[in-house]
Amino acid sequence: MFAALRRRRLVALTAVALLVPVGMACGGDDSSGGSDDTTASDGTAAAGTTATDGTTATDDTTATDDTTATDDTGGTTTGSVELVDAGAEDGRLQLPGTATAGQTGTGSATINLDVTGMGEDVTIGIVLGYDAEIVEADDAGYVSETTITDAELVEAPEGIDLSTFEAIIGVKYRQTFGADGTAGEIELVNEDELTAEQITAFEQFGSSINSAAALAFPAEPVGEGAQWISTTAIASQGIEVEVDYEYELVEVDGSNYVLDITYDEDLDTEIEQGGQTGQLTGTVDGTGSVQGSADNPLLTTTELTQGFDFTVEADGQTIDVQMNIEVLLENS
Repeated sequence: MFAALRRRRLVALTAVALLVPVGMACGGDDSSGGSDDTTASDGTAAAGTTATDGTTATDDTTATDDTTATDDTGGTTTGSVELVDAGAEDGRLQLPGTATAGQTGTGSATINLDVTGMGEDVTIGIVLGYDAEIVEADDAGYVSETTITDAELVEAPEGIDLSTFEAIIGVKYRQTFGADGTAGEIELVNEDELTAEQITAFEQFGSSINSAAALAFPAEPVGEGAQWISTTAIASQGIEVEVDYEYELVEVDGSNYVLDITYDEDLDTEIEQGGQTGQLTGTVDGTGSVQGSADNPLLTTTELTQGFDFTVEADGQTIDVQMNIEVLLENS
């Protein structure tokens, strides 16, 4: 098992680092109330994703938004949203914002990973560029198209071949978003124009795109001080964990908002690699801040820091891994 983990760790880590910002640049949706039924399938990376949204509110401070999804290959699925406090009544916003066909956003992302364990320390630094456009929008959500315009490897261990990472430049894909911000279908737009290497890059990294769009929002408008919790299942490389994301809307200024995100979860789950099973224990924690505009869900600036500290026991062996990921997303 540990040999398989070592062979695949850099590919998995690079996939996470690369595609977290891609989906978040396209995150958000047109939420104007009501219910949302979204069914999506991804034939290349995240096949068979189905989401349904039913919301019941009992007063101004408590609501439950039940969303279920399954992802056959990996990625992130958003579970129930519990609105703890709807916040101030004045200036409430329907988040993540109103999407209109034709809206655009240009973004860059800086991602740094530090990994200790599996026999060596690894540091990877990546700069990614992308353009996004909303091509369809209605009350149920929207569809965006994103083109990867740049992929620069700033730092990596000597001898690492990340040509597959660089091959993703020029890939254009389409993704749906539901009314609660849940990511849906992902598909290549320009497959006929791509090389085999570019298609392979998308297939290898594509299952992590949904992880980028893991943010979830209440179905009703919220004001400054609002708080909600969303349970998110993260699956990658045979590892699946559920994490409770805690959100707080710390500032509202007209249509502009600032959102803080925190999570801290203990891990204790069985994993499978290469037909062998092992036990993973440890913790995952993170903090983040999102500055956005309800007038255009593509215009966000996001800072995220995430840490993993875990132990895998299998075949009478034990391996310890610590991972830190820092992401800075700037969109205009």
